[in-house]
This record gives sequence, C-alpha cells and structure tokens, in this order.
Amino acid sequence: HYEAKIGRFVPPVGGATVIDPGMRKSTEFPVWLDKKETKEMLRGKQVLMYCTGGVRCERASALLKQKIDKEEDTKGLGIKGVFQLQGGVDKYFKEFPEGGMWKGKNYTFDKRFAHAPPAVEALERKKKVLGDDDGGALLD
Repeated sequence: HYEAKIGRFVPPVGGATVIDPGMRKSTEFPVWLDKKETKEMLRGKQVLMYCTGGVRCERASALLKQKIDKEEDTKGLGIKGVFQLQGGVDKYFKEFPEGGMWKGKNYTFDKRFAHAPPAVEALERKKKVLGDDDGGALLD
C-alpha cells in the first residue's frame, strides 16, 4: 500500500483506472482477488499488473490467469486479458527516463528504498546543489 502512495501510473483522462489493492504483503493478493468487490472491479476489463522489478506481478498475473481458467465465477467476469509490465517499473524508467505516465517514486526492496525516474532524480539533485530545494516532490 505504501508503494502506491509514493508513486504510481497516472493514465490520461478517460484512460485506465488504477486500482490499489491496499496490501502490505504480496501474500495478501489471493485473498484480495477473491473478494466480491474486487471481482466486480475487474468485470469486463483488461488487467495490467506492475511492480518494482516484475517478479511479484508475474506471480500475481499467473494466479489471476489460473483463476480465469479453473474457477467458473472468475471465468464469468469476462476479463479481456491479463498482462504485466515486463521488467517492472525499473525497466520502464530505463525506457522513459522522464517518467512517462509514472508520477512519484518507485519503492524498491534494496538499499535505494525509493527512487524517481532518472531525469527527475537528476533535477532533484541539481535543485539541491543550487539551493533551490523546497523539500517537496517534483510532481506536475
């Protein structure tokens, strides 16, 4: 849940809807996925999952695909496809160093903890060096 608070994709107006499952651990995903409210949000939709490096969302998308194949109530939702951001947000930042549709920082599980797209981090460093740091985030 913390991850979604510090950074997330912001689709264009009229585009996709971002759903934050509000989980603290990825092991909570199966329980969240089985909730009636969750299933209704997914009804008739295409689903794109993303995570820091692509591993957790790969597992989560595999679980959802399995449920679509094996569980009648999930199959009946008419989910139009389950996709994942290959390589996760880290790879996305390499493709879109200005951030693309990402706003905020990406939480990581290593010594970096959270980082912005490379161009945004460079601007933050420049502002600090020049003494123009207001302590706020660089979000438009």
